[in-house]
Amino acid sequence: MAVKQYILAFLVISILLHCCQASLLQETLAKAEQFKSENDGEIKVEIVNNEKNNEGEVKSDEETDNKENKDKESSKEEVSSEPKASIHLKTIYKPIDCDIITKSGKVAVLHYTGWVGDKKFDSTIDPLKRYVPFEFIIGTGAVIKGFEKGIKDMCKGEQRKITIPPELGYGEKGAGLIPGNATITYEVQLLDLREPPPQADVFGGMDQDGNKKLSRDEVADYMKKQAQMHYGAPMDDYYWKQYHDQMVDNIFAQDDEDEDGHISHNEFSGPKLHHEEL
Repeated sequence: MAVKQYILAFLVISILLHCCQASLLQETLAKAEQFKSENDGEIKVEIVNNEKNNEGEVKSDEETDNKENKDKESSKEEVSSEPKASIHLKTIYKPIDCDIITKSGKVAVLHYTGWVGDKKFDSTIDPLKRYVPFEFIIGTGAVIKGFEKGIKDMCKGEQRKITIPPELGYGEKGAGLIPGNATITYEVQLLDLREPPPQADVFGGMDQDGNKKLSRDEVADYMKKQAQMHYGAPMDDYYWKQYHDQMVDNIFAQDDEDEDGHISHNEFSGPKLHHEEL
């Protein structure tokens, strides 16, 4: 009887243990399934979010490219929308012999009269101005663009009528008697073409012995002559002499780079002719 009770108790305990194990296993499996589902959800969410972010980035790049293309197109439109202004020329007189014509770098000597509509605003052919011709070096920007274009390839002695739009004249602001956005007209007669004045050559003026280097005496003598010529400086005055000597000292301190007591042509920082012009 006791044995049967022991056997029965053993069976009950076994069944209970089996049930507990099964319950624990099911609970564990359920938790694992729940964990898996949660992780899958997080992964899916991350993937979706990443895809959205990537789409956003692509869209942003596309928007940037579109903006750049629009800017380029806008820039092209601005360039293409700029008016192509041009002058109008009429030849009044042209000599048969046209050997001398205007060139960049030459000095143009001419008479002119300028109008805005029917109103004359300037002229060199004027007794108050003693009929003094106008002179300028071609190609240096000394005159408005339209005027310079108007005398291009002009013969000595030739007369032209030049009509200039505001874009090549005095623009929106105008100048003097010329109002803004005005079309102006010039009658021009080219009297002569000359070579430009030679470049100032202070070095050559100082270099008395022509050895291409300046001594202290040569610089001092040149400075003394210039001071007397332009300022009437009394070189026998003690204080003026001190000032003069200081100026010479400053010149040598600045230009005598090798400190040999002479200033070579290369060292000299003042106006001078280039080597090929010497």
